[in-house]
Parts: sequence; C-alpha cells; structure tokens
Amino acid sequence: MKKFVIILVVIVLVCTGGYVLYKRKASGVQAVRDNLTRTDNLYTVAKGSVIKTISSNGFINPLREKNLNFKTTGRVKTLNVKKGDYVEQGDLLATLDNLSEELSMTKAQHSYEQAVISSSSSVKKERSLELDIAKLNYENTFLYAPFSGLVTSVDMEVDDQTNSSTAVIQLLDLSGYILELNIDEVDMAQIQLDQIVMVTLEAFPELVLRGKVTEIGYIASSQSGVVSIPIKVEITGGDPRVKPGLSASAEIVIAQATDQVVVPITAVTEQANGTFVMKKVGDKIERSSVKTGISDDLMIVIEEGLVEGDQIVVNNYQAIDLIRNGMQNRMQFGPAAITGVRGGGRP
Repeated sequence: MKKFVIILVVIVLVCTGGYVLYKRKASGVQAVRDNLTRTDNLYTVAKGSVIKTISSNGFINPLREKNLNFKTTGRVKTLNVKKGDYVEQGDLLATLDNLSEELSMTKAQHSYEQAVISSSSSVKKERSLELDIAKLNYENTFLYAPFSGLVTSVDMEVDDQTNSSTAVIQLLDLSGYILELNIDEVDMAQIQLDQIVMVTLEAFPELVLRGKVTEIGYIASSQSGVVSIPIKVEITGGDPRVKPGLSASAEIVIAQATDQVVVPITAVTEQANGTFVMKKVGDKIERSSVKTGISDDLMIVIEEGLVEGDQIVVNNYQAIDLIRNGMQNRMQFGPAAITGVRGGGRP
C-alpha cells in the first residue's frame, strides 16, 4: 500500500510538472505570436531595386603601356620629353641624326621627278619605289607618341646609339584602366561581355569606378585546386588617385531588377512545399505563399504574393523556429507521454 501511494504521488508530480511546463511553453509560443504584430517586427512592403553581382579581386593596370623605340639604328639627336611629361598623340618625342636619310630622300625625289618627264613607265615605277623607301627611312628617324599618355621613363640621352630593339621612352595611357580578374568556373556561365562592373580600390574605398567586361579568356587555369577563367574589365575615366598596380575589388552585375516589390531576405522562408512570408492580415499574422526573384543576399524581389503597403514579419524565421519548438514541446508533454509514465509506474 505504501509503495502504491509513493507511485501515485510520483505520477501526480510528473503530471503536474508536465502540465505547468506545457503551459509555460504554450504561453511562450503565444507571446511570440502576439509579439509578431509589434511595429519593430513588421516591415511595410515597398518597391525598389536589387542588383545581383559576382565579386572578385585584382590589380589595376593602365589601359595601354608601351615601350617606344626607333625602327632603325642611329645616334639620338634630340629628346623632347622627360619623365613625368604628359604628351598628346602625334607629339614628336625624339629624333635620330638623319642627315644621310634626308640626303637619300632628296636624291630619290629628284630622280623620280626626272623619270616622270622623260622615262618609260617601268622606270617611273622604279623611281617611285625608291622614293617611297627613302621617305620611310627618313620617317623612321622620328619617334612620335602613338597615343596620349604619361611619360614614365626616358632610357636614352642625346648622342646615345640605339637600334630597333632598344626602348627609348615608356608611355602609359591613363585615360582608362584595365582590371584583370579570375572568375571561379562555377560562375563563368553568368559572365558576359559588356556587363557593368563596379570597382572600388583598397587605397580609396570611397572612390567607386565604373567599368565593363571587355574580354573573357579562352583557357582556364588551376591554382590550389581552384579552377578559374581570366577576364578583363575596362574602367572608363581617369581619376588622378588611381595608380597602376593598386589592388581593387570588383562587383560584376549579372542581373538587376528595378521598380520591383522587394523585401529583406530574412522575411522569406523556403520550405519543401513552397516559399512563404508571414503577412499581417487584419489583426492576425498568417503564412502567405510568394514567388521570389533575384536577390543580392540582403534584399529579394517578390514577383508574386505581395503588393506595396503589405506588412510582413522581417524576422519570421526566428518566430517560426520558436513556434515549431513550441509544437514539439506540446508533443513531448502531451497525453501520450503522461500515459507512458503511468504505464511504466504500474506495480
């Protein structure tokens, strides 16, 4: 009899404790439900823009960089620029001693003029070719800027001997820049020519440069097991703060949506049976099915299911987790569990 009383007391205590705990959990779940309608949990749906990007890092290079050299052998006669000068396309940068070339050109000119007057057509053709060669040899004694840019190096002095393989002047085109990037192979299908690229520099994070994809490599490379494809981004415009060699971060725009219904991504829950948000309907919070579009990992486009002015729960994933836990707790301390205790407590 005493043993039976003890067992009965234990069952009563377990049931009472389970009921109290169940009530506490249930009240906690209800508190979560009530809390959902607080204004700091609700988000009013509005239209906006979402930009989806692929990120990569690289280094700034000049749009063009060229070592300039004469096309013939000779002695440097004049140097018209120095390091740090900015030159325009077509500017004369340097000349060689060209008296011999000038004399040859003058003689060839005279011979051609004589042939035009008194020689056969074949002779005129021959003299014309001789004149063309003499002019070319003379022109090769002049060094002109092939594009506008900054002189970064002058490697010769007046009276130095030079030839066609010796660099005289280094010229950089700073009207724009090239950013070389390596894109992971899993992202390559989304990269296309002329896509917009937003570039920021590590040295000047407040400076945002605009560029576009101008070249996609044909051969992949592998480093430490990571396969990537090289691409080139041309950055338009020249900012004096930008220097070749600076490190840069790039955001390649692969998709964008404007004037669309967008919500914080934390408002959306994906489940096996669909995608949902928790929407305020009257005084209640109800689960509402939606169709989503692109996302930038912060905001997401809602293509169907919401309109401007709707109110939704931004942190609904937390609320759903608490409600789910509450449901599991009710199952844990429900009638079946108590019955099991009673069954196990029979003498």
